[in-house]
Formats: sequence, structure tokens, C-alpha cells
Amino acid sequence: MEENKPVGILFSGGTDSTLTAALLTKEYKKIHLITFDRLGIFEVKNSEKNYKRLQDKFPETEFVYKIIDFNDVFKKISYQNYIKNLTKYGFMNLSTCGLCKLSMHIAMIAYCLENQIEQVSDGANRGMEIFPAQMDIIIEKLRDFYKTYGISYTNPVFDFAPPEEKSLIKDKEMAQIMSGGVSKREANYESSGETTEQKLYSLGLSPQQEVKGTHYDKKRQPRCFQFMIFNVYVQKWFLPKHNMDEYRKNTLDFFSHKITESKFLLDDYQKGIGKGIFNKEKT
Repeated sequence: MEENKPVGILFSGGTDSTLTAALLTKEYKKIHLITFDRLGIFEVKNSEKNYKRLQDKFPETEFVYKIIDFNDVFKKISYQNYIKNLTKYGFMNLSTCGLCKLSMHIAMIAYCLENQIEQVSDGANRGMEIFPAQMDIIIEKLRDFYKTYGISYTNPVFDFAPPEEKSLIKDKEMAQIMSGGVSKREANYESSGETTEQKLYSLGLSPQQEVKGTHYDKKRQPRCFQFMIFNVYVQKWFLPKHNMDEYRKNTLDFFSHKITESKFLLDDYQKGIGKGIFNKEKT
């Protein structure tokens, strides 16, 4: 156990980030659960429910629960050099979910630098690889990015199986496109192992084995309807014309650029410049 070192978790309160926190109680006595908020995200305090559940389940672990406003960070990441990026990357700039998560990671790094945290984890899972920040190739880029600031970034639930028949991709045509673009190596995980839901249930942290997408689940994490923009771009425009491998390549190109482009925010932060956009804790 890491007796004196804390860990920070990007905590939505959903099954994946809650299980991440539960698993890390074996290694850390102090865990920072950070829920991020901005314009366009609703019911952020829903995450408090599973924070309290974790507290009750693991009384020997000190949980620090905070809601951080990262709206200014998100705007910087989304709109810097916008015309230039639009010209080069086109509609990839509509990858709202990926830009939002990248902004969370940048805000998380600033929080870690402020609080002397050298380890960060999240609930990324390969079953959700349609989202940029949950693709293995993007995660490796993020891992290197964290290392730049002396922080280790891990994904404890990445290889858990996805929930059966609860993919965000419900359209049959889209599902066929997706399965056609995923390599055999990546598809193997689908038929083995337990889900994060099942593991939470076995730990006594969930009332049933299947909760994703249910009313119970929705009341335990923030809601964001800007997902629809990303959904239309990926499922209704890009994937009908291209395959999943092309989507992964384009996503890697775009987000590799955005990570590099956004580094100045943290470099300035370390110099004491522009610190006002970070660590805006909400009550």
C-alpha cells in the first residue's frame, strides 16, 4: 500500500470510475475523487451518491471529494486556433466528447501539481473506444503527457468486459460498421471476463449486476447532452463513409495535435501565468 502518497481519480460517479476508486483502496489510503463541471453538464452533484457509498464501504480510506469547474479550460482547448484546425481537421473539431475529456485531463494535471499528487487514474474501458479518451492509442498519448509533469496515469478497469447489449451504438448498421473495423485482437475482450457492473455488485457497491443505462445509474453521475453532436458526427457522418480503422487514425492525428497544442496552458500554469482558469472548486 502507498502509505503516504495520494491518488487522484477523474470521478463521474458512474460504474467505471466508482470501481476504479474501489480497486485503488487496496493501494492508497487517500483518494481524491474529482468530478468536473462546466456549462453544458448537468446534475453534477449526482456523483456525490457513490462518493458516500465508497466512504461507507471503505472507512479506512480517506476520500477527498471535489467538484471542479473547468469551463474556461474547455473553451481554451476547444477554440484555440479554431479556423486553422477546422481547415486542417474538418469536422473532427466536432469531437466534443474527446475535447471535453482532454480538458478534464489538463485540469486534473493542474490539480495534481497544486496538491502534490503523482498518480492519476480513471474509468477508461476499451468497450467504449468510440470515445477518443478511451481508445488505447489515445490513452498512450495521455500517459506520455502526464509523465511530462511527473505524474503516472493508469486505467485499472480498462480490460473489464463491456456490458452486454448496452453499447451506445444501438443502430444495427452502425454496429456492423464498428465490428468490421475492429481488429481481432481488440474484439477478443468481448467474450471473456466480468463487467465493471458485476464487480461492483460483488463488492456490495451496486444493488444489481446490470445497472448501466438504468434510472439508478443516471442518478449517480452527471448528464451531458452535447454528446449528441459527437454522436451525429461519428455515427451518422464519419463511420457510414469510412471504417473504424480510419476513424482511429484520424482521431489519433487530431488528438495528438490537440495535446501538443494545449501544453502551453500547463506550462504557463507552472510559471504562475493564467492560473485563474484552474482549480475553481465549487461548493
